[in-house]
Parts: sequence; structure tokens; C-alpha cells
Amino acid sequence: RAPKLFEKLLTKKLKYTRTHHRNGARWTHDVAAMQGWSDVFGTTDKAVVEALAKEEDLTMQWEGKNNDTFVSEYVSDAFQLHPQTKQPVWFNHAQVFHPTTFPADLVAAFRRTKQWRLLWHAARVTAFSMIWYGLLRQKMALHVTFGDGSAISPREMHIIRSAIHRNMVFNRWQQGDLVMIDNFSTSHGRQPTYDKGRKVVVAWSDPVEKSDLLSSIDDANAVASEEMSIFG
Repeated sequence: RAPKLFEKLLTKKLKYTRTHHRNGARWTHDVAAMQGWSDVFGTTDKAVVEALAKEEDLTMQWEGKNNDTFVSEYVSDAFQLHPQTKQPVWFNHAQVFHPTTFPADLVAAFRRTKQWRLLWHAARVTAFSMIWYGLLRQKMALHVTFGDGSAISPREMHIIRSAIHRNMVFNRWQQGDLVMIDNFSTSHGRQPTYDKGRKVVVAWSDPVEKSDLLSSIDDANAVASEEMSIFG
């Protein structure tokens, strides 16, 4: 169990930082690199981008030599209460936006599939991550910390990732298969693989607006009593 980590997640929350360069402005090794901001927002007008960011309550700034790199931050709870069952759920992307995750997921995929290329890829990505993100202190395009800006250590992320891996279910897809999930209580994703021709189409229905569901001490206590087991 990791009560100290749980307490940090509950009280400090999580801060997400997203970095979008202008389209075609930069080539990068970053495994988390995303679309340019002009593609994301559908405009090259910075004033329009700033207005849209304000509507979404994003803290943002322009960085780079020409102030053409869009960087945004927002803080969010690590846990939420299900809108119907009112049960506490793990509701965040912490493990996705951490530099240790991609190498670790490649190793986990190798253990399941025995595809040696995955292990070789994991070794290369691990070496790159140690140099680029560790020694050179570069920031991922998608980056996560605790809400106060302090780093989530590799050990803490290992605990989180292990809890997620213990609860994973793998579906052996066949052409035409359809899987329906409650995405508020069940995450979805794709695992690293060298399968050729695989195409998975994802769609959402009946979206739920995320709200401040942990607004009271009672809510926080409910999460503390129900969610602690995931770190066991």
C-alpha cells in the first residue's frame, strides 16, 4: 500500500502541461509530440487562440524564440465520483504523460507478446528518455506533475502504473468486433504492437460534463475509503 502517495494525489491534485509548436515549426524525438497549435485550434490568429484558452480556463503563455509555441497548464483532481453510482473512480491521465511510461509499457508488451522488437525499442526509448528528460531536463509535450508543480518520482509512477496493469483486460480483437464501456469508470487504450493493418475506431456517446465532484470533505473521505485499495 502507498498511503502517502494516495494522500499526495488527493490533496495536491495533478497539473497537466501541454506544449504545441506551430505547424511544421519543429522536428522532435519527443514521444508525446502533438499537433501544432494552429491545427488544434483551427486558426493562426494568436488572439483567437488566447480567447479559446480563456473559455476553457487554461493558464497559457507563448514561448520559444518567436513566441510561437503554445504552452498551457491546468490542475485537475486525480479522482472523481461517478455521476450515476457516486462511487469514487481513478479519473486522470497521470501515467500517460510521464516520461517513464512509454519505456515501461513497451517492456510490459514484450513480456506478453515476446516480440523482441518491442524490447529493442524499449531499450532505445529508455536511453533517450534518461538523457533527454533526465540529464537535459527537457519537458515532454504532454507533461504531468503534482498540482503544486513538484515532480512525480519514477517510484511513485511505478506504483500507479502497476495498479493500472493489475486491472487491465485485453480483448482479442476480430474484424467487426464492437466493445462498449462506461468510460467514466473504465479506461480505454491501445497497447504497443507491430501488428500490421490494425485499425481501431473510437467514438463517444452521451458525454458527461466533468464537474467539481470533490468539492466537500465528505466526498474526499469517500474517495479515501474506497480508492486506497488500488495502491495495495
